[in-house]
Amino acid sequence: MKIKPTPNNVLIKPIAPGGRTKSGIYLAKKRKGQRGRVVAMGKYILPDGTEGTPEFKVGDTIIHKRWEGQEIKFTLDEKSFLFIKYKDVLAVEEK
Repeated sequence: MKIKPTPNNVLIKPIAPGGRTKSGIYLAKKRKGQRGRVVAMGKYILPDGTEGTPEFKVGDTIIHKRWEGQEIKFTLDEKSFLFIKYKDVLAVEEK
């Protein structure tokens, strides 16, 4: 299945929070994370109506606002994905 987000939307695969801190404390995986890998992108339309160039691309890991986005599940593999707006992307993780 191929998905093309509408303008100013980004489809990401959330990266589950959790793991361990440097001091050895285990973190819960139940809270909503703020990281995801970009799967697909719609056009980036600026407020004046022109098309802009986003700061990230498909395959990049981004950090987004915690409570933004619309979660969906694909029926093919039951994996969760998240649609977010370009304006809700806070940062791009450098490799």
